[in-house]
Amino acid sequence: MSIKSEREAFNWKAFMLTMGICIVVFGSAHFILSYMNPEQEKDAVWYWNRIYWVLLYPAIITSFMLNNFSQSKLTITEFNNITDFNKKLLARVEKFNVTTQTSTEGSLVFYPTSTFKKLFSYWFNAERIEMKIEEHRVILIGPVYRMSQVEDTLTWNKDFKK
Repeated sequence: MSIKSEREAFNWKAFMLTMGICIVVFGSAHFILSYMNPEQEKDAVWYWNRIYWVLLYPAIITSFMLNNFSQSKLTITEFNNITDFNKKLLARVEKFNVTTQTSTEGSLVFYPTSTFKKLFSYWFNAERIEMKIEEHRVILIGPVYRMSQVEDTLTWNKDFKK
C-alpha cells in the first residue's frame, strides 16, 4: 500500500481577511473599554496593552484558527491485495461521528454530527471529509488532524496489512 499526504498551502488572503475582522472586533472592544475609563493613566504599559489587544492577539488567534481549518489530501494507492479495503476504510472514517451527506457513485461527502463541529463545517467547510473512490486509488480530503488519524491507522493497524 502506498500513501501520499499533501497539505494545502497557507492561505494569506483568508489570513488577512480574518485578521481584519479580529482587529475590528478586538480593537473596538478595547477602545470602548478605554473610553469608559478615561481617568486611566496612559503610561508605557497602557500603550503595550493596546498594541497587544489590537494587533498581536488577533494575529495569534487568526494563525491558530487558519491552521486548524486547513485541509489535507490523502491519496492511497496499491491497496488491491487487502481484502475489503474500501469497507474497512469507510468504517474507519465513520468512527469520526460523521454522517454521509451526499453520495454519488465514486464519491462520498461526510459532515460531522456534533453540534459544535457542524457550526464550523457550515462556516468554513472545516470538518467536511470527502472520499473519492476510483479503481486503483482512494482520495480523502479533510481536516489535517483527521487525515493524520486515517494515515496512522493505515500505517499501523493490522487490518490494513496484507
